[in-house]
Amino acid sequence: MINYRKSKMELNFDKIFRIAIISQKFSGTYPYTKRDKKWATHFILMHGELTIICMLFIYNIIEFDLKAADYSQMCRNMCLSFVYLVITLLYINMLYYQSKLKMLIETMKAEYEIAKTMSEEEQNVILEYAKKGRWLCRAWAILTTCGMAQFFLKSIVCTIYSAIQGNFRIVQYYEVIYPEVIERHRNNPVIFITMYFCTFFYSLYTSALYTSVLPLGPIFLLHGCAKLEIVRLNIKNLFDNDDYVVQERLKKTVIQMQEIYW
Repeated sequence: MINYRKSKMELNFDKIFRIAIISQKFSGTYPYTKRDKKWATHFILMHGELTIICMLFIYNIIEFDLKAADYSQMCRNMCLSFVYLVITLLYINMLYYQSKLKMLIETMKAEYEIAKTMSEEEQNVILEYAKKGRWLCRAWAILTTCGMAQFFLKSIVCTIYSAIQGNFRIVQYYEVIYPEVIERHRNNPVIFITMYFCTFFYSLYTSALYTSVLPLGPIFLLHGCAKLEIVRLNIKNLFDNDDYVVQERLKKTVIQMQEIYW
């Protein structure tokens, strides 16, 4: 039997899953965001910059990696390009299913309010499963942050190492070759900082999209599991009561099951 400890965490969807919500607002995938000119401008600027960096990876694959038979570098650039394709599909799905996502979120919010009127044991069931969903959000945030930190630390360490070896060179966030017009000035401080920011933003934006979208499915499923667990609690020792109580609790159980599978 699972023991559910009393939790002090408030049943508030926006607070519990604020990591996912902040990521959604940053990336523009928040279901409650109005799809107006402001959003369109935000999307064009952010996703447009992403498209340019993806084209840079493809440029490196075609112009340098394939010709030099540098397959390890080619695989790395292909993986980074594939990330662009994945997050674009995620974005499209978030837009296409926006109304359904809003409905699911509103349902969870409403059921969290109802849970506040439930018994302490039932409230703790909801809270425990909400904690698991929050843990997933944190796990994705940590995972994507570690991915960004890997490239950042690599650029810093390699730059320092080259200076120690007496062959100083500034290492970019992603080690790619730029088009000739940029490549000849790549060590210029302004060009370097601009390109470093652009490539870093590619990593930041894709990380935000992963963190904002991927935990949503498990969050909704975990909430469904919590409701099933409450049903289990309701039918425990069901037939130890008189016929009227049994009948009423069975009705309640049937309604709950209909709501879960609806």
